Amino acid sequence: MLALLLGQVMDWQPLKFHPKEMFEYSIVQEENGEKTEGNYTIRIDGKTLSIKGKWGNSSGKVTIQVDDPEQISTYLFGQMMFNPWLAPLGVTVFAAIPYQIMGAGEYTMEQSDEEGTIRVKKGSSCSYAGQKGRRLVVEENGKVTYDLCIKSDIGLPLYLKTVSEDGSVYEARMIKYSRK
Repeated sequence: MLALLLGQVMDWQPLKFHPKEMFEYSIVQEENGEKTEGNYTIRIDGKTLSIKGKWGNSSGKVTIQVDDPEQISTYLFGQMMFNPWLAPLGVTVFAAIPYQIMGAGEYTMEQSDEEGTIRVKKGSSCSYAGQKGRRLVVEENGKVTYDLCIKSDIGLPLYLKTVSEDGSVYEARMIKYSRK
């Protein structure tokens, strides 16, 4: 049901990067009463992708030269898939991609069935890392389960918070952004 609703509001294109960009994130995950924190910096400089980060007790740094700047997103995905210290950042990208939502206007959609009610609110403003974006909030049976803030010309989310059925919380907040 959620996929059908969200399929009606798509037009943000994730992972489209500019020749010189820097993203800095703070990420917190609470699962089974345990809290894990991390931070990440992603730098794109033409054909160079640099990622530095820490998740819990794991940390790392990687720098990759690509043949074509269009390959940046492929290499970024690859690093998130194969480096355990980067996996939480991958959650941010994967969780945001299916909900590609920008566009003009504000609206609320609601759908109910035997499983309950899902309400999707789109369009209110939000601001993180000095960037103003648009928000998408999904409520399931009156509880916010998904909160996303994106800006149409920035390829990664400004903010993402998900709450699973078991109460696990994942929150990624862009704390710094620059484009040169």
